[in-house]
Amino acid sequence: MVILILLCSNMCYAQYDYVKIKLCAYYALRHDKDIEFELYQKKDSSYLKVKRVGQASDIDTLYIVSRAKFNEISQMALSLSATDILYGMNPDNPLIWNDGMSCVVEIGVFSESIKYVVRNPSSETDKRRLRAFVQLCKEIILTAKMNPKKVL
Repeated sequence: MVILILLCSNMCYAQYDYVKIKLCAYYALRHDKDIEFELYQKKDSSYLKVKRVGQASDIDTLYIVSRAKFNEISQMALSLSATDILYGMNPDNPLIWNDGMSCVVEIGVFSESIKYVVRNPSSETDKRRLRAFVQLCKEIILTAKMNPKKVL
């Protein structure tokens, strides 16, 4: 019985080892604010890399993330509903912006990935069914010790 519990806990603990999540915030008129977050596992540790792009020199910061936090964010990412995200892209009533920002979330395992690109996710979030998407973005940004309101 004890062996079975240990095996199950190890499987649950390592279930997201090969998941890699990338969040990018790109600003239409202010490329000096562009920022990328990359959450990944390497050997027995989890990391969150933050990279500011569009400046004279790229600035990188690397955070060590707990396995529990990595698994929590991975579960949020893998639970995103493509149907909900696509709902906000209704061709009968398109949302058009000339400025603002684009938020890109890419979820990958090995060499395969899924990418969601959402314009201004903080605008009409509930109407566009983007609550889970925005919550994932906020959780990644908070893990990097940054203010989501300044990024999103």
